[in-house]
Amino acid sequence: MTLSAELLGSQEDSVRTTRQIQAFIPLPDGSRMATLALATEALDDWDNYLAIMRGILGTVSFRKPGTRSSIETRLDGLM
Repeated sequence: MTLSAELLGSQEDSVRTTRQIQAFIPLPDGSRMATLALATEALDDWDNYLAIMRGILGTVSFRKPGTRSSIETRLDGLM
């Protein structure tokens, strides 16, 4: 990505390398979508950022706390 000199308050534009991840989570009723995004220039830490994003996405649930999904009920005891 190129950042303009004007934006940076410098004499020259600056070229930066970034990584970005976006997750789109449709709500069960289909009326809306949640978007979670992260962008960074810290490329050496990218694997850590992915792990953090996986952890956050793993907490998304549309069930009341303490309730189980039908598949969890069916698989109970099989694993």
